[in-house]
Amino acid sequence: MMQKPQILKVALDTPLDVCFDYLLTNTKGCEAIAVGSRVKVPFRAGKKIGVIIDTASSSTVSADKLKPIDGPLDGLRPDLGKCLRCSRGKLGNKFEARTES
Repeated sequence: MMQKPQILKVALDTPLDVCFDYLLTNTKGCEAIAVGSRVKVPFRAGKKIGVIIDTASSSTVSADKLKPIDGPLDGLRPDLGKCLRCSRGKLGNKFEARTES
């Protein structure tokens, strides 16, 4: 059995053209998280809602800087194709990992 990836690449509404890496946790409801799911994540001094664009088993961001997601926003998944088309202008093919400082 393949182990579930531990890193989530999350697109957030920010002026940066990158996805942000977050840790997958054992928070209630996280077992249903998949690409296209909406999640609540810590960002700077607040919280943001983002969409999971991809998963990975590792990150270019050091482990001590990665933060865990707060959990899934709800059981609804947006139309991933539409999300990707909308974000192409913002993200292009740049799935560079970032973490907020």
